[in-house]
Amino acid sequence: MLTAGMRRRPQGFSLVELVIALAIMGILMALGLPSYREIIRNSAIRGSAESFLSGLQLAKVEALKRNLTIRFAVVDSLDATCTLLSPGVTTTAYWIMSRNSAIGACDATADPSISISPTATTVFVLNKPPPRTNSGVLVSPSSSLFCFNSLGMLTDTGCTGGTTAAATIDFSSGDGACRTSLSGPGLACLRVAVSAGGTAKLCDPLVTTAGDSRRCP
Repeated sequence: MLTAGMRRRPQGFSLVELVIALAIMGILMALGLPSYREIIRNSAIRGSAESFLSGLQLAKVEALKRNLTIRFAVVDSLDATCTLLSPGVTTTAYWIMSRNSAIGACDATADPSISISPTATTVFVLNKPPPRTNSGVLVSPSSSLFCFNSLGMLTDTGCTGGTTAAATIDFSSGDGACRTSLSGPGLACLRVAVSAGGTAKLCDPLVTTAGDSRRCP
């Protein structure tokens, strides 16, 4: 109970207190914005790399399951004009898995259950990811066509059954430079390495410590 002469304390914030609080929040948000952007870009790089890794692993499984050669192609688009990405070129890219060549017909409907005895006129597309929104991720493959034979091993890029060497696909971003050391500034760019035996692995090119699971083969 208020007694005579006592005054009720005003409730809430004064205008000055509100302005100071907003200023502090603005400073904190400005300091955290670069880190947030870096997290988003690193997430986009990892998401793209994991998509390609999953596609390669699936192509190997399908080759083993069907006792046939299955193709995994790195292409510049998923429409009727698609072409193989040139090795060493760094640009946006997609992947498509098929029984025979899907170049120029990447808009074909994917159906993993179809009969895939190859013919001269039909493209048997087994799988492809949905088109991604512009995430700024750049892809640079050392080989744009991976052919898995019935043993799950890589063959030559003509899919004729000859031997081939290991290959890689690098992932970076057009929105920032890759870091040059594990503790340095920049984006965490990644690589998918595929051995001649057909094993695909997601790795970090900067990791050199023996026994580290992130190390590239």
